[in-house]
Amino acid sequence: MSSNRFFSYSAAFFFLLMQCGFVGNLFFEEQEKRDLSLLFGIASSVLSLVCTTSSVVLTINEEEQQKKLEEEREYRHNRRK
Repeated sequence: MSSNRFFSYSAAFFFLLMQCGFVGNLFFEEQEKRDLSLLFGIASSVLSLVCTTSSVVLTINEEEQQKKLEEEREYRHNRRK
């Protein structure tokens, strides 16, 4: 469940970042727009890399926890016999 919350917050932050870039383009000069576009492009790339890495780590952790729970259930089941 915490991974779902993490992805919700990440998506909201990414959306906010893109909206700031769009609004910024309305008020800046051409050179500033290019600089701002580059800055937001880099920021969104870093954010997507962080999200991807975090999703892999969270998936691995969830799989390990699931495996431990299954081993514990099996151990308890065998112990009762």
